[in-house]
Amino acid sequence: MAVIAILLSAVLSANAQTFFVSTTSPSGYKLYKVTKADTGFVSQQMSLCGQARRIVSIAMNRSDFFWSDDAGNLYRGKVAGNALVECESVKAIPLSVSLTMGPDSNLYSASTSLYRTDPVLKSTTALGDLNYASFGDMTFYAGELYTNSSDGIVKINISNPGNSSIHIPFPESGSFYGLINVEESPGIFKVYAFFAGNNDTTTIFEVDIEGQRLAGEIGTLPFKVFDAASPAENGINADIILNSIALSSTCDQPGETQVNISASASSGDLRFKLNNQDENTTGIFNQLTPGNYAVNIISPADTLDTAFVVPPSGVVKPIFSYKYENPECGLPGEIKFSSPETGDEFQLEYDNKLHVLNQEFLNLPGGVYRFNVLNKAGCRIDSVEIILVDQECMKVTFPSVFTPNGDGLNDVFRPNRESEALVFRLKIYNRWGKLVYEGRDLLEGWNGQDNGKPAVVAVYYWIADYTTNRNKRNVQKGTVLLLK
Repeated sequence: MAVIAILLSAVLSANAQTFFVSTTSPSGYKLYKVTKADTGFVSQQMSLCGQARRIVSIAMNRSDFFWSDDAGNLYRGKVAGNALVECESVKAIPLSVSLTMGPDSNLYSASTSLYRTDPVLKSTTALGDLNYASFGDMTFYAGELYTNSSDGIVKINISNPGNSSIHIPFPESGSFYGLINVEESPGIFKVYAFFAGNNDTTTIFEVDIEGQRLAGEIGTLPFKVFDAASPAENGINADIILNSIALSSTCDQPGETQVNISASASSGDLRFKLNNQDENTTGIFNQLTPGNYAVNIISPADTLDTAFVVPPSGVVKPIFSYKYENPECGLPGEIKFSSPETGDEFQLEYDNKLHVLNQEFLNLPGGVYRFNVLNKAGCRIDSVEIILVDQECMKVTFPSVFTPNGDGLNDVFRPNRESEALVFRLKIYNRWGKLVYEGRDLLEGWNGQDNGKPAVVAVYYWIADYTTNRNKRNVQKGTVLLLK
């Protein structure tokens, strides 16, 4: 039975006093978790995964954290303590300066135009041009979408973005970037706006949306905030928490896919509807064919809409290649896979662990290595067997004595004939440190001449600097006795 976890069970608790902000510095892009304490706002820098090195805009709900980079790529991850984990690419979206999560579980992004992106179906819809360009961030409050502009906080008309209006004018010059909705207590929401002044600090304002005013300063942060995100930025006091959506099927019968939807609610039992037709209380639906499915989860106090995709059942193999290096000269072997495939459609299975197709396996001894290529349903669709063989180490070795007397025997000091090297340089010094020979030919060597005259019988010191066939640089030192 193959199982795909669409949404993992690590769910953010709806902590009313915690939100997240992004900023940049000479050392790069940074993400902070901010907590409202009795003494003010306390910030902690987050540890980022590899895909989160260039964060521009951020958004989140109670289960997922989203961000876009400066190339218009949208990513998703999880917040675990002070770290961003389980990161993955979602899709490319139009380059935007603001991003937020809507109450419909869609992402909204904007700069001069407004877009809506379904992160499950990975589709983006253009909603229209804005008459006020978004300046830094967006958030939902009481079902309405708001954004910062250069003139003030704008109430966006989602059905007609060109007919949006200034809701709260900004009273002073400066830059309001971040804008979030936080749940201070169950069902009680507050909007915060972040003012980046002329120094490297940010002032946090509470925003009175109903009164159409900035209610006042409530704290500061010791850096410039460019975007912000909160588990409650969609403006919903969630009774329903979606834990996971898991698809499972047998690989020999891919048309019989089962979905298991796990959710919880504080108000009572849940009902699950699939495509607004089939309904049950277990969240388990069987014999699903490939396609898009809409899910409606209903509690006594709330509803939650989401979706999932059952992938096609036909066997599609990815494009990939690999190369390997055998263990040699004390260096371990390695196997490197490469593929143009991106996302999570295919995975590489080795030693009962899953990896991306572009994976390197290092520090390998000689032996047989077997890899399975799995599709998104967890079915094996290809396999590779690679044998690493321990290679004999061909070191660069030198004689300890040579006799440059012209008899044709041992007249030249050079590496022994079985030596191998890619880049080679040999220097020889007399006992007073004078350089008497320098050469770069592995087979040429020193003929015992010093400035065109026979060198005296003595002990000479040599240094060899070379690169092996595995591109490892070595330096050897030693002495050689010159005899006649």
